[in-house]
Amino acid sequence: MKVIKAIIGTIFGLILFYIWIFILIKLELIFFSEKTIIFGAEITKVKISSQYQQIASWLTIGLLPFFLIAGHYILYSNVAGGIEKTRDVIAMKSVLIGFFIWLLVTVVITLFKIDLNYRINMAGGFLTMLIVYFLIKK
Repeated sequence: MKVIKAIIGTIFGLILFYIWIFILIKLELIFFSEKTIIFGAEITKVKISSQYQQIASWLTIGLLPFFLIAGHYILYSNVAGGIEKTRDVIAMKSVLIGFFIWLLVTVVITLFKIDLNYRINMAGGFLTMLIVYFLIKK
């Protein structure tokens, strides 16, 4: 029964992540969209400058671990208590701290007009989260 609750909690976190993606897409459509009429049909296209694509991709994917851990915490660890709850709280804190550190790094990299590969950007962010996790756990 514990394993099933843990799996359901993680799936709930994935659902929270999809809600986050939906909100980001709506915000992009509100602030960065461009409307064009083609053959009488109105087409809405999101135009984010390639310069800011690194920041947008990190905002999109960077919070995936947080939502997975938060879903697990909400549906399983908060009820179970004990060491599971403590581990999830430490993991959520470290993921958020690592996310914001890497967001700041990404903003600085963008201001200096350095173009990072998507995979390097994501790997750097997740590695930052891992380093923060081990520093907090110590």
